[in-house]
Amino acid sequence: MNPAVINRVLSMLAWAGVFVAGVLTVAHWGGMALPCGADSGCDKVALDPSSKWFGIPVAVFGLGAYLLLAVLALWRIQRGLAGTRSLLIAGLTVSGIGTIASAILTFYALNVIKATCLWCLASAAIMTLTFVLYAILSQVELPMPTSKLLDQMIAAAGLFLSIGGIAYYKANMDHKATALIPRKPLLEKLQIADLVTDKRYLKGPETAKVTLVEYGDINCPACRQVYPKVEGIYQSAHGNLRIGFQHFPWFGKEGHDTSLPGAMISEIAKSKGKFWEFTDKMFAANSGDAASMDGVLALAKIVGLDTDEILRRLRQKDQALLDVVLENQRKGIQIAGVQVTPTFFIFSAGLPTVAATNTDIEKILTNAPYVRLLRANAKS
Repeated sequence: MNPAVINRVLSMLAWAGVFVAGVLTVAHWGGMALPCGADSGCDKVALDPSSKWFGIPVAVFGLGAYLLLAVLALWRIQRGLAGTRSLLIAGLTVSGIGTIASAILTFYALNVIKATCLWCLASAAIMTLTFVLYAILSQVELPMPTSKLLDQMIAAAGLFLSIGGIAYYKANMDHKATALIPRKPLLEKLQIADLVTDKRYLKGPETAKVTLVEYGDINCPACRQVYPKVEGIYQSAHGNLRIGFQHFPWFGKEGHDTSLPGAMISEIAKSKGKFWEFTDKMFAANSGDAASMDGVLALAKIVGLDTDEILRRLRQKDQALLDVVLENQRKGIQIAGVQVTPTFFIFSAGLPTVAATNTDIEKILTNAPYVRLLRANAKS
């Protein structure tokens, strides 16, 4: 096989990897849900603890590896294709480590998380093929003559397409989220009491300067992803932020088998004065626990709920529990115009009511007007 052709393929593969890892990285840092099929497999994998090494998303390491492989391919062009064996060994080592890591993560996702991340599989395929081609190239006698201009054009095209692709997906995901936010005329008339009629759905002092009401599904990957950010703001607000929650379970949707029973269990928890204790546990849990009834029941038991009572009431399809959950959802649709979870409504004195999704809630609450309210003396 012609070494020049192999090097060109390696360059294209590296930039394809930059695109895939770049989209995954942007989605993680932006809190955006990837287009990844009906079962939201990418989000489930991204929310699992295995998706981070040393607190850094695995996608960031992948992005770094692909950028290095792209640089090595370009460097070989400048050095007469291969130049020195050290460049080949570097590429072989990077792609070899990447292939092993991809294989382990893919096995874990399929057998432990039980989710399929199409973007992750694409990255694993790119890295594996890269390693195979490096192994072939390392057996060829080098250097060999090559067309530097053609190779440089391929590298430039790869850089342009990968960055353009990442920007396109980021803009596309942002657009989808923005389009689902309730519009201004509806928000101008909306009051907290229109959404939350039971104070047990609220946590935080009534004197709080800002109230944040979330419509969410306890088995929603995007809700779980944004939870620690909102909770962090709540903890640092010194009593100036009050949080409310309303059920919006996606029951009947693939991958959301525990959404409705989980919401019903949280209603049982509410009757015991443990609504927020259970809800916080659910959102802090990993996606695997939230997606299985055994996991949900285990969390309910941790907060002190009677699992025998829970199972009995679920088997009987307790209408009282179901009615409350469905009424939450009805209000969300008919009164608040909710179309996606999570949807947040921010109420504060002196500022217009704002709606947000997981992609922009943190940005809104850390803007100057809200920072002043959240940092103010709670007693003032």
